[in-house]
Amino acid sequence: MNTVTLRGYVTQDSQVQNIGSKNTQCLNFRIGVTNSFKNERGNIEKKSMFFDINAYGSYAGAIGSLQKGTLVFVQGKLNQDSWEKDGEKHSKVSIIASKVYPIRKQDLPPQQQAQTPNTQASNTQDNPQKLSMEEIQQIVQKQEEIIEIYDDEFDYLAEEIQ
Repeated sequence: MNTVTLRGYVTQDSQVQNIGSKNTQCLNFRIGVTNSFKNERGNIEKKSMFFDINAYGSYAGAIGSLQKGTLVFVQGKLNQDSWEKDGEKHSKVSIIASKVYPIRKQDLPPQQQAQTPNTQASNTQDNPQKLSMEEIQQIVQKQEEIIEIYDDEFDYLAEEIQ
């Protein structure tokens, strides 16, 4: 199984290019994901990771452009490219997106709207707050509803484009 699901912020505006002999449309962007955790001493630490995302074909066109700071959910699979340059071997892991859900601020619960950055890669864990289990369940439920809405919309758009 090769499946990845991420939630993060677009770190720079997306780029569209046409590739290959068939001029296949390709949307490229990078997201930043920050995880907060307690270390052995009980202090909160943050670890940021960055992922290159690629979407191809009619789906790339259906997504459109993504601007820096946009919160997105990405589903896809890992892809590893390898090449040799100046006699040295290189490799890079990226994600080929099968679903991309841009989330607008107004779609988020009020407590997350205030924490959503406008132009910086981050996530709500950058400013940890103690939320009740009920609040967490409400946030998760709202995010699942948003994903379901966007999933239906993107499936419809992808069918229309083909």
